[in-house]
Amino acid sequence: MFGSNSAHINAAGRKIINQIVSDVRKNYGDVYKIAATGHADRAGSADYNLALSLKRAEAVRDALVAAGIPRDGIKTEKLGETEPVVPTADGVSESETRRVEVVVQ
Repeated sequence: MFGSNSAHINAAGRKIINQIVSDVRKNYGDVYKIAATGHADRAGSADYNLALSLKRAEAVRDALVAAGIPRDGIKTEKLGETEPVVPTADGVSESETRRVEVVVQ
């Protein structure tokens, strides 16, 4: 989860990233692909939210790389405000929707 208008990873987010790294090393060895998909709430314009969702995905990718995951094994994607966890009207801020989903295969 991210703060409004932010791509900063907080302490709780860092803990989750550390758990992802631990799980990848334990369960996948050296053969895996990671997708980090950024999302935004509906506050702000659709174009702005799309760019912000990419910044969030890139922040998570960079944190994974800093924790030892090879950069070339991580794909970043942006979805902006198109797939909210909590549907809201346009212009409404919703903390649960401001996220990056990480999938390991």
